[in-house]
Amino acid sequence: MKSRPRFFWWTLLILWPALAYWNQSLITPLGGIPWWAGVGAAMAVLVWHYSTGQNFRCRAVLGALLLVWLLGNGVVAMLDGASSLSLALGSDRWVLVRQSLGAWLWAFCMVGWLRALSWRFPAGAALELAAAGGVFVIALEAHRDGYINRPFQMVDPLWLRGLDPSALFIAVGSLALVAVCVLASNRPGNRRPWWDLPLLLLLLMVLYLAVPANQVKQLFEKFGMGKPGGEENRLTPEGGLKTPGPASPNSGGTPDPNKKPNPDEPSFADTSKPKPVPVAVVVFQDDYEPLSGAYYFRQTSESQFNGIKLVHSNDDRFDRDNALGFPTRFHDQDAQPEELGMRVPSLSKFLFQPLKTRVALLDQHPRPFGLVNPLHYWAVSNPDPDRFQKAYEVESMVLGGDYRALIPNKAGDQDWAADEWSHYLAGPADPRYKELADSILAKVPEAGRDSALIRAVYIKQWLDDNCTYSLKSPSANAADPVSDFLFGQRIGYCVFTSHSACYLFRAAGIPARISDGYMVDAKQRGGGSSLLIRSSDAHSWPEIYLQDVGWMDLDISPKKNLEPEKEQVDNNLQQMMGDMARKDKKDRRPEENRPTIDLHQLTLWFLRTLLTGLLSALLLGWLAMLLWKLWRRRAPFWSTGREQARLAYLCVLDILSEQGVRRRPDESCEEFARRMSEEMPGLLALVRVHLRARLGPPQAQLEREVMPLLKECLSQLRRRKVAGWRGYLGWLDPTSPLRVR
Repeated sequence: MKSRPRFFWWTLLILWPALAYWNQSLITPLGGIPWWAGVGAAMAVLVWHYSTGQNFRCRAVLGALLLVWLLGNGVVAMLDGASSLSLALGSDRWVLVRQSLGAWLWAFCMVGWLRALSWRFPAGAALELAAAGGVFVIALEAHRDGYINRPFQMVDPLWLRGLDPSALFIAVGSLALVAVCVLASNRPGNRRPWWDLPLLLLLLMVLYLAVPANQVKQLFEKFGMGKPGGEENRLTPEGGLKTPGPASPNSGGTPDPNKKPNPDEPSFADTSKPKPVPVAVVVFQDDYEPLSGAYYFRQTSESQFNGIKLVHSNDDRFDRDNALGFPTRFHDQDAQPEELGMRVPSLSKFLFQPLKTRVALLDQHPRPFGLVNPLHYWAVSNPDPDRFQKAYEVESMVLGGDYRALIPNKAGDQDWAADEWSHYLAGPADPRYKELADSILAKVPEAGRDSALIRAVYIKQWLDDNCTYSLKSPSANAADPVSDFLFGQRIGYCVFTSHSACYLFRAAGIPARISDGYMVDAKQRGGGSSLLIRSSDAHSWPEIYLQDVGWMDLDISPKKNLEPEKEQVDNNLQQMMGDMARKDKKDRRPEENRPTIDLHQLTLWFLRTLLTGLLSALLLGWLAMLLWKLWRRRAPFWSTGREQARLAYLCVLDILSEQGVRRRPDESCEEFARRMSEEMPGLLALVRVHLRARLGPPQAQLEREVMPLLKECLSQLRRRKVAGWRGYLGWLDPTSPLRVR
């Protein structure tokens, strides 16, 4: 092994046991098992430190640790096979003993191997850093993808005390940085002063104050580690369907054949299943269960046929029921709602009921979304700016009663002009769409053929029975993806099924369009009032238009599904985010009404207290050192005998040290006095008296020699010229006696 480490190695005696304890507590937190892991890691550090001073070869240390590992596992296996021991201790206690021994053995051997390799090889140091960082990564892995309530054992105690766990994760990240610095400093040849770690911790605290948690994301965007507001959003349904920006008004309504494809339009390319990252939370102010069994939150719509697919209409007369921007007006008695570019169709008051919801966005969106059909949007104050991007309220008209009440309603709107009917009925010229729609509707009973809803439901059911849901479609790269899908294998995702449904609806004379947003299963809400929306809920669905009903979702749900089941929502997280997004305190959980603690202010108070304490300690220490320095100056006049000679000599040396003159390490007292003889002739005589008093027999007349020599030396020191600040402010330096030899 290489040279013995300096005193800084003791930091490892704190770091590795703490990491071993933390890692084991995440696996088996009960029964004191994490403590055994910490003990094993501490013993490994002590054994490593001892081995560095014994000139053991690295291979010998690694071999010994391997032998301990094999023997330890062999002993545990042997004891595990002895039935008498388990009977004597009991099965529960023996399991705890076995796991404790395993935790100790794992920590002892693993930390010993890492330390031995790190001390000997640079690659071993990288391996040790990776292992230590892995502990932090594993511990906080559950917190990724917006799951702010995980890991439960760390976050739950903070929520119950009204604390935001964000500061905890910032602190854990800081500790990870400290751990890396500690491990990097414990390398051969590193000479780190003892104050490195305190300064590093202080720097991290100052950085936390300078960069609050709610500005970290803005810094990421500034340095290219994220997209600025409006560009990055989670509304990306399968197939790469992104949220479009507001459509530019154009009265023509005719697609430009020379226009390049818009990347924000629906795409038929193959995709992968998105991660279920929380992007918003919706709080229902009234109870509501949708007839379709799912909540549809619409953000944009596509109704203009461009020859291949449906795109956003360039004519501002169409699809005006979607907001083009976020509200800025707050709700009060006298305020009128903003239009936001919306023109809501007339809806039957007998079929619809108002429903208010609050939406708090966890991720950036270019425009708001609301539960269909939204009437008004109102701005609200952000309930938690550190957590949410924006919040607003939506008043929607939701369908009540039963679908059977909609059977008599005609398709479209009787007030529509001819070009409006033409817009919402335009479709491919391929006759197969009309033929397929007619063949499906031929099965409709005679009594229901006049009902637009019944005809649309028959088309929906046919698609449900004959389509297969998959994120990989064989029709993705076809020249006409929709026709290739519908008249081919019929394997695809929501973009394919919604287009197919719209074309068949239009072929049957029913106005239809595609809407984009989020679709969440109604069962997810359970009995609560909060609904968590995740990125995996992004969806595209078809809608039909009925007289006095407006646009009504009629989604396609293929019975065959080649994709795995969607991950279930975390109900605890859903309720927690809902509580954070609420406006009224009366709706919060009891623990949420407790006074919250601002960790930013707490850190500021700690630094202020620390700075005040340090300044006070420095001032008191400076005064104490000055008093001690003054005492050493006056002590020769108060003492007698041998001690007087020593103190007189120290008094002269203190003044010389104050003036910047000190005895060299390889210089004796007499040699130093001879070097100063030109400026202080009396110093050599004082040194000889000091040595005679210290080494010789007691002498009664010693005081008569010491005091005259001391006064002579002090007189010579006063006449001595001192350059620089020492000549004026040297007496303020309380540390000059510490540099006396």
